[in-house]
Amino acid sequence: CCGGPSFGPIDKTIFDKPGIVSMAVNNTAHLFRPTLWTGQDPQYRFMPSIWEDPKITKFTLWDYRRKRYWLKGQDRFGDRTLEQCPNLFFHKRASDLKVDTWLDEDRIVWGTPKELEDGSHGGRSVFLAALHILYFLGFHKVYLVGVDFKMDEKNKYWFPEKRGPAAIRNNARVFEQTTEHCKNLRPHLEKAGFNIFNTNPESGLRVFDFCDLDEAIAENEIDLSESTEGMYVKR
Repeated sequence: CCGGPSFGPIDKTIFDKPGIVSMAVNNTAHLFRPTLWTGQDPQYRFMPSIWEDPKITKFTLWDYRRKRYWLKGQDRFGDRTLEQCPNLFFHKRASDLKVDTWLDEDRIVWGTPKELEDGSHGGRSVFLAALHILYFLGFHKVYLVGVDFKMDEKNKYWFPEKRGPAAIRNNARVFEQTTEHCKNLRPHLEKAGFNIFNTNPESGLRVFDFCDLDEAIAENEIDLSESTEGMYVKR
């Protein structure tokens, strides 16, 4: 679940059904409580409601573990470090994405360096980090929600946040480069049985096949109607 405006009107209760695990990135998890979460930017960018919630299993960079999160309402850093937050796991990270070895890395690889050898800028994205984490956690089907991969002055995020012209241009560059990474990664992901579907028909990310969100939920929901009676016997 990403922060595109298309995520706003979705009925979020569908993600509470048995068999459905939701993973959100960045501040998407402030007004929506996912099962899993990751943020790769500095810790002060993300709401304390995320860091403090023990119901959300969280993943972030190892280097942030002794840093304090920002209390927006009090305009100060909090008293606790991230390593004192509940249900939070830390990982090492790299920015040297190679499509043929990405699935075998021993750390989260979220793109390419800021400065490339030819002098151009690389592209790094929390979106890639989230996919990498989900693969390491053993998931084999991922459905993208709120992955709009486009931004302008009127359409930024589904939650309140300002973005100036420079930030919008930078996001457009990252969307373009991340799309190229996904295009190159797809055959390797599918060979490993890691399948990704996009539920937003208007998304700027055209690499993955479309799947209707309601159909995805119905296909993966676990049926709890069967009785437990007769399970406690010797077989």
